[in-house]
Amino acid sequence: CVDLLEKKRRYQDAVDLLRLLLEQQEACQNLRGRWWERLVLNVDHHLKKRDEALEIISKALKDEDLRRGHRLSLQIRANRLCTSPSLTHLHSEAHRFPPVELKNGNEIVIPGRIYPSGASGERSVFLCNYSGSSDTDSSVLLLSVEELAMEHYRCVEGFECGLHAEGSSFSSLFSLLFWDIIFSDEVAEVFRNSYQGLPLDYHSDGFYSSRKALIDKRLEEIRASTPADLASRIEQTWNEHEGENGGAMNWSLFSSVQQAKELAVCQGGDLLAGWCEVYAKEYRQSVGGLPDLTLWSPSSRKCKFSEVKGPNDRLSHKQMLWLHKLTEFGAEVDVCKVKAVGGKYLTKPSEIDLADTDS
Repeated sequence: CVDLLEKKRRYQDAVDLLRLLLEQQEACQNLRGRWWERLVLNVDHHLKKRDEALEIISKALKDEDLRRGHRLSLQIRANRLCTSPSLTHLHSEAHRFPPVELKNGNEIVIPGRIYPSGASGERSVFLCNYSGSSDTDSSVLLLSVEELAMEHYRCVEGFECGLHAEGSSFSSLFSLLFWDIIFSDEVAEVFRNSYQGLPLDYHSDGFYSSRKALIDKRLEEIRASTPADLASRIEQTWNEHEGENGGAMNWSLFSSVQQAKELAVCQGGDLLAGWCEVYAKEYRQSVGGLPDLTLWSPSSRKCKFSEVKGPNDRLSHKQMLWLHKLTEFGAEVDVCKVKAVGGKYLTKPSEIDLADTDS
């Protein structure tokens, strides 16, 4: 209903309805963050009531049901309001909303020859040299921005393995590590039929609270695990349940159980336990914003996560939060920005002097 009012540009009516929804504390508590954000957006951007928007943000930040992503978004908006050159009367409020400092990892920039498509709204496509087994066996590949970044990490930084899977690599590892707990019969009324891929409370706060002792024990076991322990746990779950409907488990993501074991070992117990704890406690709020690329090197047992941004892209608030969290857990994290070079003057691949991705 709020969306409909906004589409009809009835912003004051939308504001009134959102205030009514936020006044109650019984229903849809998981939506309160979105309601607060929509309320502030309508009051600030559409109704141009900046002072009122700032007070709404102040009230929202005291809401105990406000989740991390929405909280960050509101804090950033408040800071922008208080530091805007055109809103000098709000500058005195800046001390209440200081800048949010997040660790977003290392920033790297790689060049990419952009393929001229001429169509607006399409994703950027880049050109890359490919050399085969012989001196004459060469061709030009068209790669997405993520594929181009993957080539950089493989050729330049030595990561033999990598997945462009965003949240799927995380949810699949989580499933392999917590399968017996996810499908435990100790929690009543969460499985109603044999076709369910997940318990009914998987996307709610009740998932963790109903299994707190089991999950906390497993997290401690993961933290204390040796590489052999992690590999053994992954292999056991894989052998017992391969191909079963596990909801969040993507069996086709890994080429074999060996690849899944290597990824777990390269991450290590502390890092796995860190993000798994966030996943278990706040799954619904945590599935968005995970890094594009998961990279690892079995030979050196190193792992890295990379959020890839093409020309004119920028980090979302959820992405900022995940990069910050992963950095806190000890992960190596990159924001990989692909800089388009030469695209506006190019007409066809044969005329292109391809950029050297090693630079």
